[in-house]
Formats: sequence, C-alpha cells, structure tokens
Amino acid sequence: MFDLDSAVNGWRNDLAREGALSNRDLDELEDHLHSSYESLVESGCEADFAFEQACQDVGAVAELADEFGKIEEKTWRQVIVGGLALYVVSFFLPVYRFGIKLFGDGVDDIPGFEAFFYAISGELGFLGIVSALTNFLMVAALLKLSRFDRTTILSLAGVVIAAAFLNLWWMTEGFADLLIGYYAWWASFASVATGLVLRARDLGGRAVPEVAA
Repeated sequence: MFDLDSAVNGWRNDLAREGALSNRDLDELEDHLHSSYESLVESGCEADFAFEQACQDVGAVAELADEFGKIEEKTWRQVIVGGLALYVVSFFLPVYRFGIKLFGDGVDDIPGFEAFFYAISGELGFLGIVSALTNFLMVAALLKLSRFDRTTILSLAGVVIAAAFLNLWWMTEGFADLLIGYYAWWASFASVATGLVLRARDLGGRAVPEVAA
C-alpha cells in the first residue's frame, strides 16, 4: 500500500540535502506537491503514479525557486559591493571646502581620508569623533557574511542605518561647503544597509514563485 507521508518525507529530505532551498521554500513546495497529488488522485490516477507525476510537476517549481534565489543573492551582493566601492572612492574625493586655504592663499578642498583624521582628532567635537568611528562599521560589512546568521546581519544593518542618520549631522552643523565626496560617503552607508537587509531577507527564506497549473 502506498504510504504518502513516507514518500513526502523522502522527497523533502532529498531536496534538503541539495541545500539550494530554505525551509520556507520546502514548506511551500510541499504544499504544491500535496495539491498536485490530490488533484491527480481525484482525476482517477493510482496513488503511486499520482505522486510520481506530482513530483515531476513540483520539480519545475523547485528549479524556478532555485533560480529566483540565485537572482536575489546576486542582487544583495551587488548592492553591498557597490556601496563598499563607493565608500572607498569617497575617501579620495573632496568632501569639504575650507574658506581659508590651509597652505597658502585661497580655498582648500580636503579629501575624505583627511576629513576622517580631522574628525577623529576631536577638532569637530564629540559628534565628529562618533561620526568618524562609524567608518569601522563598513569594515564589519567587509567580513564574510556567510559567517553571520540572520539576526546578526539584521542587527548590523540596523546599526549601519543608525550611522547613516547620525552622519546627516554634518548637514546640520553649518558645513555649507560639503562636496561630492561627503555625499558619496553617506550614500555608501545607505547602500550597504540596503544590501544587508536584502541578505537577511534571503536567509529568512524566499517565496516560491507561482506557476500556472
């Protein structure tokens, strides 16, 4: 006699060993499997044949889910890498224009790395120091994200978002001469935070794409 529960468990374990799908994906695929199986049995198919056919039908959905997951993974990686690239470039772009040139006459545009040392030295007060220290959060984002679980990544994303808001302080403290390097630096925080949120969502499970019956 055909044992549906045993057959479903075996099918699910086979997919789980491949490691391409999350538990949420497997749950949704199992729902598809049961629905397809019941429809085939109701149409008069033998139980074992109905299950075999249902597995073939769901196999197409599983392939779609796997491909969809690859697209999502590519997206969060691109967003984070793009943000980190922008972050690095910002250190070499002009971020602020002093009204009096530090050496000689005229004005002086300072690049990001000089602004960092200027802020962390305490010249801009406590908030300047804290703002400079937020740069180390980007170093944390450079670590291999596969080492982090979903909760850790969400926490890091929250801290990076908070840092982005903190770094808006520069706009409220009379720094009227902020230049492109500052905006690139700030945007890099927003980009990395977005990528981290996408990564956490990916770890939380993806919705299995619907296919026509």
